[in-house]
Amino acid sequence: MIRTLLVTTVTFLLCFSLGWGALVTPMGAKAPCRITCASGTFPPGFARNHSTGSIEGKPTESGILRLTLHLADTRGAGRTTSGKVNVKVGRILTVGEHGTFNGFEGIQMALNAAQDGDEIRVERGVYGGTGLLVPENKVWQHGIRISGGWDETFREATKDAGTTVLQGKGGENRILTISESIHRGKVILENLTFRDGSGGAVKTVSVTPTVFINCSFDYNSVTGSKLDLSTRALAYMQLGSGGAVEGSASFTDCMFWKNSAEHYGGAVDGDGTYANCTFVGNSAGFGGAVSGSGTFTRCVFKNNSASGAKQVEAGTGLGLGEKYVGMGGAAKGDGFFVSCAFARNSADHGGAASGSATFINCTFCDNKAEDKGGGIEGGGSVINSVFYKNVAAAEDNDIAATSNIDIDFCLLNYLAGAADYGHNNIMGDPKFVNAESGDLHLLADSPCINVGSLSPELKKRLGKLLLDLDGKPRVVGGKIDMGAYEWQGQR
Repeated sequence: MIRTLLVTTVTFLLCFSLGWGALVTPMGAKAPCRITCASGTFPPGFARNHSTGSIEGKPTESGILRLTLHLADTRGAGRTTSGKVNVKVGRILTVGEHGTFNGFEGIQMALNAAQDGDEIRVERGVYGGTGLLVPENKVWQHGIRISGGWDETFREATKDAGTTVLQGKGGENRILTISESIHRGKVILENLTFRDGSGGAVKTVSVTPTVFINCSFDYNSVTGSKLDLSTRALAYMQLGSGGAVEGSASFTDCMFWKNSAEHYGGAVDGDGTYANCTFVGNSAGFGGAVSGSGTFTRCVFKNNSASGAKQVEAGTGLGLGEKYVGMGGAAKGDGFFVSCAFARNSADHGGAASGSATFINCTFCDNKAEDKGGGIEGGGSVINSVFYKNVAAAEDNDIAATSNIDIDFCLLNYLAGAADYGHNNIMGDPKFVNAESGDLHLLADSPCINVGSLSPELKKRLGKLLLDLDGKPRVVGGKIDMGAYEWQGQR
C-alpha cells in the first residue's frame, strides 16, 4: 500500500506536515543547528538537516516515541530538551481509470471514505459533474489532502493543474462544497482545475480551513439564488457571488481565468490569503476579481471588470429600471495588498480597486473608471506605489479620495478629492520597460528606484513578505523602490 504521513508534535516540536513528507523544527533552534539524540531514537525515515535546523523525512511506521534532543545553534548555545513525537502513517486513496475508485462519483466515494491524514490522489483526466460534498460528519484532527496530476501508478505527479480537470455539467450546484464542521482540520486541494461550473466552482465555510495550492479556476459562473420573501423593502437581489469560490480560503500559486458573478466577486467572494495568484478576465457587479478583506501578496490583476447590479424589489424580483454602479474592477473591500500589479481593469468607480484597502509597493497602470477613481476609489493607505496612465470619466485620474486616505512615497500624477498627502510623493513618468505590452518592470533610469520607505514599523508589519512580484529580493541598493517590481541592478 502506498502511504503518506501525518506528524503531530508535542512539547519541543513546532509543526506538522500533511502530504508526502514531514518537516518538524525544535523550538528555539536557529539554523544552522546541530541536533543530536541524547536518548531515544528518531522515527524510521526521519533524518536531521543541520543546515535548516529541522528533522525531516518520510516515516514508514506509526507510533509514539519519546526523545531527548541536544541542540547547538549558530550562537554557540547548547541546550537539551525532551518531548514526544506522535507519528501517524495515513493512507492513499486513488481515483481514476487505474484507481480504487472510478470517475466523478469515485471522488465522492473517496471523500466519504477518507480518514484523518489520508490523501486522495486523482489520476490525470477530465471528471464531469457537480455536487461533490465533504460531509459534515467527518471529524479530522488535522485534515486531508486532495491532489491531481497523478499518473496511472499514482506514484508520479505533474505540477500542471490542467491535467486533472473537475468540469461542471450545468445546474445550480457548485462542483465542490466543503460543508461546515467545527471538529475538522484542513482540507488541502492541489494541482486541480475547476472548470465550467455554472453554479460556481467551490463553496467553503470559515470554520473549516481550506487550502488551494497550484489550482486553476476557469470559466466558472454564478447567477441567481432564491429571493427573500420576508420583506418587500427595496434591496439588492441576491444575485449570486463568488463565481469560482464563495467563502474564505488560502490560495497559493493559483490562476483565476474568466470567472463571473452577477453580484460580488467574479473569482472569489470572501476573505482569506492569496500568494502569487493571477486574476485575468474575471467579471462581477462589484469586485470583478475579488470581494472581501483578504491579504494579497505578489498577485497580478489584469483585464477584470465590475459593471454593477440592477435594483429589484425584494420578494418579487421585479426590476426597477435602475442599476447600482460597479465598484472595484479588480477588487472591492478592505484588503491588504503587497507587491501586486493592477493593469487594464475597469469599473464605474475604482477601475482597479474600491474600498478602504492598504496598498504597499503596488503598481497601477492603464486602469479605467467610467465615473471616478481610475486606479483607486475610496480610502485606506497607499505606500511605495506607482500609478500611471489611469483614466476616469475620459480624463487622467489615479486616485479618487472619497474617504480618509493616506498617500506617501508614491508616484502619481492625478488626485481627486482630499487626502493626507505626504511630502515624499513624486510625479512624472515611472519609466517602465514597456507599459504598452504590460512589462511594468523599472528601467535603470526610473525615478522610482531607491526612493521608497521601509520604516521599522513597516518592515515589522511585512515580515516575510519582503519580496517583489517576481519573488526577488525587495531591497536592492540599500533602499526600497516604489512599485511591484524591485530593480535588481546597481547604481
